[in-house]
Amino acid sequence: VAHFLLAEGVEAVAICFINSYANALHELAAKQILEAEYPQLLVSASCEVLPEMKEYERTSTTVVNAYILPAMRRYLSHLRRDLAAIGIHAPIQVMASNGSMMGIAAASDRPVFAVSSGPAGGVTGAARLGNVTGDHDLIVFDMGGTTAKASIIETGQPSLTNEYEFRD
Repeated sequence: VAHFLLAEGVEAVAICFINSYANALHELAAKQILEAEYPQLLVSASCEVLPEMKEYERTSTTVVNAYILPAMRRYLSHLRRDLAAIGIHAPIQVMASNGSMMGIAAASDRPVFAVSSGPAGGVTGAARLGNVTGDHDLIVFDMGGTTAKASIIETGQPSLTNEYEFRD
């Protein structure tokens, strides 16, 4: 099956076994087999991406991770190469969806956690700016070319959610 997928131009695969959150052994074995037989194929295993009981959330997150994995790996590889070419050898940090930072290795393996990082960065920046200026209760609005997000900052702390919905 994987040979057929490669012939069709598939670059990444998501593996999601129903009980892998409790016992990852079989899912990791499947990943190891695919990587050994098809080293050019990028493989995302749900037990590594989002090891939680909720199968829909774990599966959809892993599928999105596999979907964006090839592009993110190429982008970060080119970024590292291009920065090195102009003499910049500093560690690369990538904004995460929760407003924190992750290293290039984590972003290269689990790029799904960088989805919506732009608005998260805006909220994090607004909270810090508010704390400096004494404005601890804020409503932050981030509008880009395709999305708009609003967030509430109360007593200097951004509200957090672990839910995200993709829409066409």
